[in-house]
Amino acid sequence: MRKLICFLLTVAFCMAVAASATAKSLSPDSETAADALARYEAQSGKKVETHRYYFIMPDGIHGIRDDQGELPESWYNEYSQGAGIYWWDTNAPAYCESWPGYRAMVEDAEQGIYYVDMPTEASLLIWNNGVDGGQDPDQPIFQKMKSSISVPCGYAEPDEWATVPEGCDSFDGCIFVPYVLNIYSEYQPNRPVSGSWYFYYGDGCYGMYAEDSEHFTDIGHNCCNPDHVDANGKHVGFADPIRGDYDWDKTVTVLDATRAQRVLADIVTDSNPAHIKNVDADGDGELTIVDATRIQRVIAGLCDFEGHTYEEYELPLNKN
Repeated sequence: MRKLICFLLTVAFCMAVAASATAKSLSPDSETAADALARYEAQSGKKVETHRYYFIMPDGIHGIRDDQGELPESWYNEYSQGAGIYWWDTNAPAYCESWPGYRAMVEDAEQGIYYVDMPTEASLLIWNNGVDGGQDPDQPIFQKMKSSISVPCGYAEPDEWATVPEGCDSFDGCIFVPYVLNIYSEYQPNRPVSGSWYFYYGDGCYGMYAEDSEHFTDIGHNCCNPDHVDANGKHVGFADPIRGDYDWDKTVTVLDATRAQRVLADIVTDSNPAHIKNVDADGDGELTIVDATRIQRVIAGLCDFEGHTYEEYELPLNKN
């Protein structure tokens, strides 16, 4: 019965998104769910009970891969200023009246982790990249709009719609991690992405067991974040990227310069500030051909990332 109810809510939810009034894409000063709930509490005099949900924004470089080894396409682009959170449930306080909803709060910018404190009455949520792409699939901006499927969050039961981390009786304190499984419908033709719930340990670590579960040992052993494990399978946590390492594989190679060139040629899209900062060789705050060329010159041992050449040093830069 719960599955049927959730399915009907999902259909109604998608229809509401498709019919929502056109709104501007979210910006850093857009209203958050906390703002909306505070306004509701002030107007109604009622205290709202909330659950905290976390989310990892796909960036095309990190995350869980599908069975074919593919990653979700990056949700960051020139219109995206971070994650948005949308829920449609008239029984829940401060429900979203238009897409893309409210601005999610930043938990960890470099790891792309966001969170929202959402009313416990809300039964479905949609994570998105804060872009209002309109309703016309033929418009270029429509393809810039990225979102998750309608994610059940109002209850947590094993074997129904989503896996409940062991030791949890709700999704409070859990993180939704997207993976590549695009779902098409006439209501959401931009192909939203599916995913799974995990218990969030903090610092980007998440796993299948809550910390009070009998099977939980330690965060390093239980962490399922593939970006926190080195080539030997050892949990090392999140490490600051090496300068110039655009694909964050812990080495600077021609692949990093090639990725920069592909972004510049609009073959792929990447507006993640953390990625751009890491390959912004000249420090002008933008990704340009100068940065791609600088990476190539560093690989060849012709200069360092500041552009200093051999003649400025007593020893060659390339010591390999």
